Amino acid sequence: MDTGPLIAQWKLFIEKSETYETVSKKIALEASQRIPETIVALANGKIEPHDQSEEGKSTTRRLKKEDGNINWRKSAEEIERQIRAYNPWPGTHSIFLGERIKILSSKVLPHASCTNETPGTTRLRGNNLIVCCGENTGLQILSMQRAGKKIQAAEEFIRGFPVIAHGQFDL
Repeated sequence: MDTGPLIAQWKLFIEKSETYETVSKKIALEASQRIPETIVALANGKIEPHDQSEEGKSTTRRLKKEDGNINWRKSAEEIERQIRAYNPWPGTHSIFLGERIKILSSKVLPHASCTNETPGTTRLRGNNLIVCCGENTGLQILSMQRAGKKIQAAEEFIRGFPVIAHGQFDL
């Protein structure tokens, strides 16, 4: 993101289940508490900018809406991380029977939960919507949204769109 000099830095604990949105709020809160004291220390000459180590430098490109398209050939763990990282923007989505479906939250299932299934295949296990992913992994969808509709828990979504329980997301 940034390769310029540092004035101050601190570590922030990030829970495994956090999204971009929750991490952004944590960073904003921490910054609001630390920036005033950092500005005072800088103005008083108590700290000076210094170069970042090469290890700490990173750059990236701007995200585009299409970056949120889910590639079901990836492992369930990779997809679950994508869903959290891109929440709320650009969001994650996939096409099912020609319709864009947003996936807002999910849970990785134990290994080999979708043995020999084509990635993108949907199954109903109990009341849970499962999507088979690459490496024979499975992802339980927790919340989702059709275009122009409200966000729904997967169980509620299935009641209004039952065909999704036994089908195939586009790859």
